[in-house]
Amino acid sequence: MHPLILQFLDVCHMLKLMRNTLAEKSTLIDIHGNKIEWQYLKNLQELQCSEGLKVANKLTSRHIQWHRQKMKVKLAVQTLSSSVADALEFCDKQLKKKNLKVMMLQ
Repeated sequence: MHPLILQFLDVCHMLKLMRNTLAEKSTLIDIHGNKIEWQYLKNLQELQCSEGLKVANKLTSRHIQWHRQKMKVKLAVQTLSSSVADALEFCDKQLKKKNLKVMMLQ
């Protein structure tokens, strides 16, 4: 008889892994076949920086250029947060920004 092995996934590390994978691969495909692109996050951050306003999120250049701070869970959580998803949706639907598609982060 083989011993039972249980696996527990650490939420903090899984969020960092998701952020790292999305950033390094640039594009992921969700279960519905929709593209999730890192470029959308970069475009949102650039838009907020150029306008001098944020669309109710904490996205900064630190979140986009995360390599030097890849161990910071806070940056990964804020990058993949529902407030960033809401900002992308607002820019896509209300501002009609073509380079900011809605990502399924929620």
